[in-house]
Amino acid sequence: DPMAPTSLIIRRDPGPDIPIADSSVTRRHAQVELLDGGRLFLETVLTGDLARDDGPAFSGNDENSYHVLVVKDGNCDTLVDGFMIRGANADDGANGGAFIADTSYTSVRNCIFTSNVGPHQGSAFRIAGQSYAIGASSMSNCLVFSNMGDAIWVGNGYLTIVRSTIANNIGRGFRNESSRRPRPSLSNSIVWGNMIEQIGGQPVIVSYSDVEGGYVGVNNIDLDPLFEGPAGADFRLSGDSP
Repeated sequence: DPMAPTSLIIRRDPGPDIPIADSSVTRRHAQVELLDGGRLFLETVLTGDLARDDGPAFSGNDENSYHVLVVKDGNCDTLVDGFMIRGANADDGANGGAFIADTSYTSVRNCIFTSNVGPHQGSAFRIAGQSYAIGASSMSNCLVFSNMGDAIWVGNGYLTIVRSTIANNIGRGFRNESSRRPRPSLSNSIVWGNMIEQIGGQPVIVSYSDVEGGYVGVNNIDLDPLFEGPAGADFRLSGDSP
C-alpha cells in the first residue's frame, strides 16, 4: 500500500546497549530518524553513548550524540513503543536532548528516558511547531527520571501525558512554553522530586495526578508517592502509596 506509513521495527532480546554511531555520519550528530509516520518497536536500550564509557553522574559523556531519536514530518500513525532512551548529551547549544518530535505527531508509550543531558529545551523529550488541526503528540505509561535539564519541554506544540512518572530530574519535570490552545495536559501521573520545579512555564491542564507542591486541577494530590526505591531507580509504587 503506497499510502501506508513506513515502518522500522527492531526486535531483539534484552542485551547490551545499542550505540547509534554509524560510519557515514559525524559521530556526535549520529541519531535515529523516523520519517513519514515510521514505527519503532525496540525491546532494549537505544543509547547515545558512542564510546560505551558512560559512568555515574553523567561522567564519560563528552563524545555522546547530541540527540538519540528524531521524528521528522511524522503523522498521527507515528509510534514509538517499549524501549529505553539514554545517553544523549545536547551540550554546545544544541536544542532538545534525547528525543525530538518537532513538526511531528508521535505516540510514545511504555518507554524509559534517563541519563540524558539537555540544557536547552528539554533533556529527555521536546516537541514544537505542531498544528493542533492535524493532531497532538502523546506519552503514556512512560518513566522519565534522572535527566539533566528540563526533562520534558513543549514549545508551540501539543502533548498529552497519561499514566506516566516524571521524577528526580535535575531541572524541571515538565516545562510548557506553548501559549496555544488547547493546552498540554497531564493526567493519572506522578511528577515528583524534580530539582527546580515540577511543572513550569505556561499553564498545563493537570488532573488526577500526584504533583509535589500541588497543582491546580481536578482531583490532584500532593502526597509522597512512596516509590519502592528511587535511589536505585525503582519507581514502582509501594503497597502504602496514596
